[in-house]
Amino acid sequence: MPFIHNKRLDGRFMGLFVGTNGSGKTVAIGSMPGPILIFDFDGRVDPLINFYPKRKDIEYYTVGLAENTRRDVIGFMEFCKKFEELQDRCDYGTVAIDSYTMYSVVAVLHQMGYREEKDLKRTKGGLPIPDWDEYKGETGVAVQVMETAKILPAHFIMTAHPVASAKATKQGGSTNEVLASMVKGSSISTYGWKTASILPNYFNEMYYFESNASTQVGQPVRRTVQTVSAGEIVAKTAMGLPPTFEITDRPFWPILQALMAKRLGEIEEARKEGGVVST
Repeated sequence: MPFIHNKRLDGRFMGLFVGTNGSGKTVAIGSMPGPILIFDFDGRVDPLINFYPKRKDIEYYTVGLAENTRRDVIGFMEFCKKFEELQDRCDYGTVAIDSYTMYSVVAVLHQMGYREEKDLKRTKGGLPIPDWDEYKGETGVAVQVMETAKILPAHFIMTAHPVASAKATKQGGSTNEVLASMVKGSSISTYGWKTASILPNYFNEMYYFESNASTQVGQPVRRTVQTVSAGEIVAKTAMGLPPTFEITDRPFWPILQALMAKRLGEIEEARKEGGVVST
């Protein structure tokens, strides 16, 4: 029977990386132990070529609505099949979905593809629009994917982009009253709020990646990782990591390993002395 006393923080890593485009999330995936398998929903794996020119163990599939003549493109249903098969055989050190935000787009569009043409009430100006059935389909498939990811014998990374959105907090009343009750915010899902509120529950480690251009000519873009929530940024860690750490022009995984090693030393010391480790 497994005991918490024997579980190590530097074992299997499962992380949700949130941040805007160019903040270093995909490059961070490329620093993980290999072989690496990336399901590329963003269509933006090219930065890995520049950062890891010597790595030959990074495999990827660009995922779209359907397969086409490009050898590196698979359809959404093929993605579901390949991901489910990983629970029976996984030859990878790291598996990644990059990103969930675009995954939600493809999932909803795939659901809409099953709509009957005669269903005119769910169109606007002759164009189909998503409805509750599509949102429920997105949630259902996302949860199934995460249940598989939870048991994979490999590190698992999911990235996401913060998407500006708004939701009404007041029902009924005049139009002005409803508009006044709109709350601006962000979500990691392009459609709806439900799945975006469920996904973080699967991760102990949820980091926010941020990039800031230098004011000095010739200086690299400064990239940092935030591990705890602050203001509008939502992040968390179960490893007792520093609130922020820097990854500018450095690989993410070795930096994280060094921070974890320091934390493990503190835990081992506390176990010997019978005390607790400060958080």
